[in-house]
Amino acid sequence: MPPYAYIENQFTRGMPTEITKEGGREGATVPGFKAKNVMPDLTQKAVEFIQNQTPGKPFFLYFPWAAPHTPVVPNNEFLGKSNAGIYGDFVVECDATVQRIVEALKENGLYENTIIILTSDNGSSPHGFPIEKEVEFNHNTSNGFKGRKSHSYDGGHRVSFIVTWPNLIKPGSISDEVICSTDLYATVADLLGHKLNENEAQDSYSFLPVLKGENYLKPLREATVHHSLNGDFSIRKGDWKYIDAEGHGGFAQIKETFPVDSIQLYNLADDPSESKNVFPDNPDIVNELKTLLEKYKSLGYSRPK
Repeated sequence: MPPYAYIENQFTRGMPTEITKEGGREGATVPGFKAKNVMPDLTQKAVEFIQNQTPGKPFFLYFPWAAPHTPVVPNNEFLGKSNAGIYGDFVVECDATVQRIVEALKENGLYENTIIILTSDNGSSPHGFPIEKEVEFNHNTSNGFKGRKSHSYDGGHRVSFIVTWPNLIKPGSISDEVICSTDLYATVADLLGHKLNENEAQDSYSFLPVLKGENYLKPLREATVHHSLNGDFSIRKGDWKYIDAEGHGGFAQIKETFPVDSIQLYNLADDPSESKNVFPDNPDIVNELKTLLEKYKSLGYSRPK
């Protein structure tokens, strides 16, 4: 998002004195800055960081992409690669970035004992890939789940979570354990032997046993709390999901396809697309989940002390 400028070592590289509009988003820009260069430039920085590491010595690299967020500006070599339009091409450029980072790890003898975690903060945006594009390219960005980024529905919250660690994780292994991005903190702490204090990462649960393929007491989390763009809360426990609001609560580009009650309850095992609101038939479940949600809100945390 604007202003379009690189920040390095806490200082901007140049001043944003011009106004440009690339990929659908206008804003103040440093002269000479090109949005399409951001992914290659940041990727090169990541590769150089990896090249400067010493095998056997721990390191940490956090690499938040600018893509595929707007401005949507894939480089020429990726145009037409996705068969899903320019936004799809931008996603392909993300894939190529992953490949470069993996190759850099392998070239420097770091791959086998490095944990790589690839995930996202939310589902696909209706701005970057609107409904008409889904129709045009016959491509559902939410993989059949209801809703998009900003919504209470699972299409806004279910994201890819891919982990490789050749020295420990069995290739091709899959887990159906429900985890949340907040759990990364406790998991890394567990990995490093750091014991969390009562006031630290209070909504974080370690999923290290899942990565190691160990037996553990399921589920890891008692429940998982979500909220929409406008702050509507929802809570999932087991197969049940309770939304304490009417509608999706997010970007208005996507309309509700049927009337929605002010209370919503879905069984995600029977109805993963959240198409049937079953709250009238399950008052006890509604009461249980609403009570638990209010408890978390009152306490200010969800992980047991």
